[in-house]
Amino acid sequence: MANQSDLKGIIIYVSLAIAITLIVYYIPSYYILKSSIASFSSSILSFLGLSAPIQHIEGHVILGTYEIVRECTGVQVMAVFLGLILPLPKASWRKKTFSLIIMGALLYVSNLFRVVLEIWLVENQILPYSIAHYPLSLIMGIIGVFFLVMINNAIIPEFGDYIYSIINNLDKLIRSRRS
Repeated sequence: MANQSDLKGIIIYVSLAIAITLIVYYIPSYYILKSSIASFSSSILSFLGLSAPIQHIEGHVILGTYEIVRECTGVQVMAVFLGLILPLPKASWRKKTFSLIIMGALLYVSNLFRVVLEIWLVENQILPYSIAHYPLSLIMGIIGVFFLVMINNAIIPEFGDYIYSIINNLDKLIRSRRS
């Protein structure tokens, strides 16, 4: 059975993870990040022969005919990783910082690629928007998060160990309640 100390640690960790994730995701304005994604995407699309001018209209960032919204930046994924990594016990701040920098850079580049690919596929009439935007983004996102988890676990092995210990302790708690 999971002991009181383990349960207290799990509750603190999960509470901090949720709080950090929600604060990072909902409080800041991501206008600069959206503008950056739009700017680099426009340059890449231009290089590929597609015109995608950027417009800034009342706080909205428009790339060609597509609005770049918060979700286009990948900030939701980074918010979750910040929430999971920052309160992680027994991992050095050096490892946490290095991992978050690497993941942030990879996430930015992968989202840039995703935005460009989606627009390119739609504008070249290879896929309709309804398929290029949601199902394709979802699949690319799942694959991307999988690789980010693997990279993070290589940098911070304590991450996988701790998540596994939480699952193991919760399993023990549930099994003990059934008995």
